[in-house]
Amino acid sequence: MQQPGAHTQDEQALFVYGTLMRGQTNAGHLASAEFIGLAQTVAAFTLVRWQGYPGLRRGGSTGVRGELYRVSPAVLAALDAFEGHPTLYRREPVQLAGGGSAQAYLVPSGEGLSAPVIASGDWRTAERAR
Repeated sequence: MQQPGAHTQDEQALFVYGTLMRGQTNAGHLASAEFIGLAQTVAAFTLVRWQGYPGLRRGGSTGVRGELYRVSPAVLAALDAFEGHPTLYRREPVQLAGGGSAQAYLVPSGEGLSAPVIASGDWRTAERAR
């Protein structure tokens, strides 16, 4: 039996930037994951409002703000299904500001090009301003 706070080799870091963050509508999907802390991508992305939801696109010059979690293979598989990976969103590695990388759900290449841009790179701030 695994001790609380112990980590398995199969766990992965996951960067979330929208409705999966604490206090957001879909945060319950990460209830069993370990919150690591606040995080930000390197300034090489664009955050958009895609089909009514946050979407992270490669390209751009924004450091997108979010949260970092340690997730088990079971949680990751459930999130893959929830996020429609690999069709609706694609789970891919992203570089984080300050070094390191994590998995994140991105808008597929070529999609969301005309979606409204969230210039701040911060979903919470954008939602409060609506």
